[in-house]
Amino acid sequence: MEQNRNKSINKGERVNLTFNSKQIDLIDSLVGEMGDNRADVVKTIFLNYLSEKEITTAIIKNKLKLK
Repeated sequence: MEQNRNKSINKGERVNLTFNSKQIDLIDSLVGEMGDNRADVVKTIFLNYLSEKEITTAIIKNKLKLK
């Protein structure tokens, strides 16, 4: 069982999201510009959002303070 768990961690985990038709159209229009497929585009948007809001920076700073 532990071996299966490690495989899923290495591959990443899937998350089901629901988008309306306009959102899908927007995502589709960004394929090729922000990623190779819908999943890549959504992942890029998510990571850019975290970066823009400095959420990732705050998490890293907090972890460094704990060490």
